[in-house]
Amino acid sequence: MEDTILKLEQTMERKYPSMELASNRMEGRRQRPRHELCRDSVDVELEEEVRNLSLSIHQLRKQKSEAQNMMRKLEQTRLALQKKDIEIKKNSIYIDQDHCLNTFANVNHIHH
Repeated sequence: MEDTILKLEQTMERKYPSMELASNRMEGRRQRPRHELCRDSVDVELEEEVRNLSLSIHQLRKQKSEAQNMMRKLEQTRLALQKKDIEIKKNSIYIDQDHCLNTFANVNHIHH
């Protein structure tokens, strides 16, 4: 699970430079003199690229959050199972010490 989270983080990190580049290009085009401003196929493609990268990053963040939640739940389950295991072992020791040893002592007492 930790590997999955790490891979999601790495994938997001690889998308940020592309997102920044496309955003900077869009901003650069918007800073042009008024007579050079036009909505052409390059504008449309840059907007689509930024939109797709934003969506992709959003989905990766969501997946990372879900993986982190799952990891927390797994850790809680592991701790609960360990606690239950300890309780079972304590009960087994109690049974061994109290019941079995008393029974053994009673059997020895009867035979002597």
